[in-house]
Amino acid sequence: MSDHDAWQEVTIPIREIVLRLGWWLVIAALVLCVPMVWLWGVPFWPAWPWPAVWLGEIARGGALLLLAYVVSVPIHEGLHALGMLMTGTPRSEITFGARILHGVVYVHCGAEMKLTAYRLVLILPVLLTGLLPAVWGLAGGSWWIVAYAYLMIVSAAGDLEMYWRLRKFPGDALTRDHPDLLGCEVLLPESGS
Repeated sequence: MSDHDAWQEVTIPIREIVLRLGWWLVIAALVLCVPMVWLWGVPFWPAWPWPAVWLGEIARGGALLLLAYVVSVPIHEGLHALGMLMTGTPRSEITFGARILHGVVYVHCGAEMKLTAYRLVLILPVLLTGLLPAVWGLAGGSWWIVAYAYLMIVSAAGDLEMYWRLRKFPGDALTRDHPDLLGCEVLLPESGS
């Protein structure tokens, strides 16, 4: 058996992420919006009785939200790279890229790492650009921050899906990014037999 045969491929086709994105949209909306409405009420009503006032607020906030999202996409990828560096990956093994036709930017790691480290790399951007702002927005009653958190969590659907798919493997398994596809390859540790 060659070295390559021992590695198990764990990948997600782009088409499948798009299909599963619908579930992530619903789950994230329920997890964020239900508590927000329960804690703070429905936004812009009845606090601002004049439609011109709240329409202006929505337009202004929406533009800022879009700007924040555009800036946050490379930050998200940078956080993956930071996770790689934190887990001991040499800088020379980290590359950035984009698949323009699919609307995907990515960071790739050429080095192998333990699955525990790989999971950290996957989840770090979700924690810092999604869950942390969600808690902040819910605590402060800011619909805009909650909306930003929602966008960032949904944008991490591929990371969350990969994290979910890797749950069945032990943390000491060896992992490496797949060279061509979205996902990774896993090498289980040898048993003591």
